[in-house]
Amino acid sequence: MKIRFTFRLAFFLFLINSLNVKGQNYYWGANNKITLEVDTTSIIVRAEIESEIENSLSRLQNLETIERINQNTLLIRLKPSFKSIEGLSSITGNLSYSFFDDSGHMVIPTGEILFMPKKGVSLNDINKLVGGQFEIVKEKYGSFRVFINEYKNLLSVSNKIYESGLVEYSHPNFIMELIKSQNDPLYPDQYYLNNTGQFGGNAGIDINAPQAWALGTGLFDVRVAVIDDGVENHPDLNGRVVQGFSPRNANGFGTPTAPSEHGQACAGIIGATRNNSEGVAGIYSCATIVPINIFVGNESTADIADAIDWAWDEGNADVLSNSWSYPSATVYYDNIAQAIGRARTLGRNGNGSVVVFSSGNYHPGGGEPIQFNGVAFPSKVTGVITVGAITNTGTIQGYSSRGPEMNLVAPSGGGNVRTTDRPGAPGYNGGNYTNTFGGTSAACPQVSGVAALMLSLNPNLTEQNLKNILHTTAYPMGPTGFDNTYGHGRLDAQKAVQSAMLPINGSNSICTTGTYTVANPAGTTVSWNVIPTNALSFSGGGSSKTFTRVNNFTGSVTIRATIMGSDANCEFAVLSKTVLVGTAITVTAPNMADASGGLSVSVSNGTGNYKYYKNGALLLSSGSPSVYLNWGCSGGLLKVTCNTNCGTSEGTRTIYQNCGSYMMAVYPNPSSSELFIVYDYEKSSDENGGRIRSVTEQGPLKTEIYDFYGNLIMAKQFEKSSNVPRINISDLKQATYFLRIIGKEIDEVHQIIKE
Repeated sequence: MKIRFTFRLAFFLFLINSLNVKGQNYYWGANNKITLEVDTTSIIVRAEIESEIENSLSRLQNLETIERINQNTLLIRLKPSFKSIEGLSSITGNLSYSFFDDSGHMVIPTGEILFMPKKGVSLNDINKLVGGQFEIVKEKYGSFRVFINEYKNLLSVSNKIYESGLVEYSHPNFIMELIKSQNDPLYPDQYYLNNTGQFGGNAGIDINAPQAWALGTGLFDVRVAVIDDGVENHPDLNGRVVQGFSPRNANGFGTPTAPSEHGQACAGIIGATRNNSEGVAGIYSCATIVPINIFVGNESTADIADAIDWAWDEGNADVLSNSWSYPSATVYYDNIAQAIGRARTLGRNGNGSVVVFSSGNYHPGGGEPIQFNGVAFPSKVTGVITVGAITNTGTIQGYSSRGPEMNLVAPSGGGNVRTTDRPGAPGYNGGNYTNTFGGTSAACPQVSGVAALMLSLNPNLTEQNLKNILHTTAYPMGPTGFDNTYGHGRLDAQKAVQSAMLPINGSNSICTTGTYTVANPAGTTVSWNVIPTNALSFSGGGSSKTFTRVNNFTGSVTIRATIMGSDANCEFAVLSKTVLVGTAITVTAPNMADASGGLSVSVSNGTGNYKYYKNGALLLSSGSPSVYLNWGCSGGLLKVTCNTNCGTSEGTRTIYQNCGSYMMAVYPNPSSSELFIVYDYEKSSDENGGRIRSVTEQGPLKTEIYDFYGNLIMAKQFEKSSNVPRINISDLKQATYFLRIIGKEIDEVHQIIKE
């Protein structure tokens, strides 16, 4: 038994080491390589249902969870304290790590590959290609789902199938977390949130709302004043409409008076409840709506100023949303402008309330009854966020007022925006929703909703902070930078939310250990992870974690904290911080060796024990940071490792071929599509009177392309011919490679660059 256990342990160690933890892991999708990061905290293991392996694993103490993901495979999550693999090694050797995608979402392999053979290619052809390494699980519509025998070979087998050219596609059958699409019945029609081409629009001309919700749905309560013709409660506002203010009616409290439905429509865009199987989706669906009715009748400018002042003061509104204006090109009331100024400076306990206005629907030629040039008042007041409207194809709406006061634009229509309506007869129609809202009135509450979401995720933002974020993250629609038509561009909720997040507090660098904290609300939980996973280990819990450098890792690391409450629609956020682990060294060297193959190299920020490598092979160990290496004429990757004040670090530099000693020339280089191989005219006499002489006229030639890690990417054989050899590299990823040319009395390596 001891001999058997020792063998299994050795085999498991070999297997773990053979898994590609630090190398490039990828699969193919849409004809592009999609890279993955190894998750060393999760492993998949081949184990049939109720097998001896499954029973044995269930008795181990150092595993966090064991979850069956199909009839052949278990997903094992390792505890942070997991140190030894002996328990696993005595049980099984057929396993693979799990992965993360470049956004940090888990990508879990299942042990299966999906592919579709091209016309005329049989399953037997593909199985023969990979040496019979899979078993068929399912076939339908000409596509196959197969189970691979050795899990560690999952990516390599899948990629080999794709790269053979025998299939339409081939990639592993992964499990990823699904982000729920909204189950609100009218959400698919809300093109301003997620434009998929509905109503004849151009896909992507939207505010990226679903992408923003994937980053965070809120953490802290935010109050939005809808200054309009009143708002009342609604099934899709879920009791979140509070008592408001009507300046002309002491007992009005912001409720609508007939006919009044405009404010109700704006409130739905801002804050309708998401994922409640009801109606539409609001941008920040946990907003407290503070209704303010300025359309009771005969409101003076004083009434309007009172309404604005009440909103930020007694109403404690964080955001003031205003889809209204005065229909004149020249009107300007200082008292209203002053009230706006007070909201922006005194609101939110001095952080400033955010004031948003529609630009107006008055542009000449836009088809509206009243037309004039310029932005309406109070939209033109300095400091407000002025919002215009664009079509669902990305052009400015003809009616949208414009001018130098513009800030942003958002998608709207002439009457096809879906949102909430006053319930029953008082609204636009007899139901609870309207399909006919539009104008800049529908664009303004989109910005108000995004502003509310940003403040819910980070209440420390000042009014100016938030405005700057909206400006810098907007998608430019006109000329580069600001213009009078589109302002700073189209509202981008995803980028705005990403830039507004609460910080993870802690140092920007880690030498050995570092402690990081987040200010999460009471009643929420925090989970942590790092990318890459092999850079840092961590301990501790809750809002604080201590991270420790692993194996002298040096480089940039992302620390993520995911905050969750009881309601994911209102309490969810993913915070991130990029830190430098270890001390980065700087390697200085020429781009190529000198004529004799020598290379002068100097290193900064090191403290000793310098080792100099060429393509992974050690050239020199030295105590000096400045050396002259016998590099040679070929190109390659120069790597230097050394001691620093934070342990061991490494730096790299690309060195290109030189010395002029090649018989062959490769051109064009760089290239985006094809390479040609000819004789180097400076080293070979032209015996044919100027005709390009094929390098294969005298015999065959073999070519091999390698990446920087020494992996063979492509090989091609050229038989004896008078044609100039050409290599198609259009499918290669943009990077630097090495081309080896092998023939009679020829063996050269050339540096090539794929553009």
